[in-house]
Amino acid sequence: MPLTPLALNADDFAGLFKDPKYMIGAMEAVERAFVDQHKRKVRPDSFADITGEGAGQSSLRFNFIGGAGKLDSVMALSAGAGVNSRFVMLFDGATRELVALLDSGLLNPLRVGAEAGVAVKYLATPGAKVAACIGSGRQAMTQVAALVNALPSLEVTKVFSPTQANRERFCSEMSAWLGHRFEPVESVAEAIDGADIVDLINPSHAPLFETSQLKDGALVLTMSGRGEIPNDFLTLSNVRVVAPSWDILAVSPVREPFLTAVREGRYTREDYAGDLGDVIVDGRQVRNAPSDIVDFEGTAMPVLEHAATEWAYEWAKANRAGTTVRL
Repeated sequence: MPLTPLALNADDFAGLFKDPKYMIGAMEAVERAFVDQHKRKVRPDSFADITGEGAGQSSLRFNFIGGAGKLDSVMALSAGAGVNSRFVMLFDGATRELVALLDSGLLNPLRVGAEAGVAVKYLATPGAKVAACIGSGRQAMTQVAALVNALPSLEVTKVFSPTQANRERFCSEMSAWLGHRFEPVESVAEAIDGADIVDLINPSHAPLFETSQLKDGALVLTMSGRGEIPNDFLTLSNVRVVAPSWDILAVSPVREPFLTAVREGRYTREDYAGDLGDVIVDGRQVRNAPSDIVDFEGTAMPVLEHAATEWAYEWAKANRAGTTVRL
């Protein structure tokens, strides 16, 4: 009998992002993945690694994820540019039949946003009222959707990005969409002044602020990790770092200054506050004092990608999105 998997591209998910509450389901799926990972209910394995050796050649890596739910997935990541450089194949967990092929270019921002929302839920100080968003691009949209839905206490989000027109447009559109107060500001310093949460959505390779500018007890969300945080972060006793996985954080080539510090022995697992799964499942307290600053390094983890993709696929089925392909 021929297979009839569902093919899903970015256009098929347009309806999903119209609902300002859509992020709630995505966050719930990602939180369950954190729990499953912590309890070792999932199995991420390297399926294949094919790398081009010449200049300009692409590489293709497959990760197999044995999910705790009904579906398994194989994620393929290529070195190509654009939204079609990544795709995911979902398989029935029992029969191993292909059930869907998804362009994950749009789903990656969904996962990153949901990951940030779960981090905020467990790491922000109770009653947090002010957030700062540094960036106003596509990823910032999913980030602020996560913040607003994860924190009912949040009253205002201050937004800075280098282009005035972009940050003003972003604030106007997000205020109308999410029913939350967004305020454009003229500098990073103005944005983070008094902020309980500082969300870095700017892929800067240089520090964006000084640690002394942060409010006591603040939560910093570092979602790209290419050098936005100050170099002194790792030397201060009142800064506590949390990530999805120490094993990923310690070797990630796009996580600085961590990679260099770990390689040189200046930052070790003993300095690390813990994985987010430790906080969710075991209730680990990452702050030694209420004034401690927490930095959440939002690293990619295959099981989180799987969770967001499976959730999006279930939404697509329920809303009759996508195209059935006969194989």
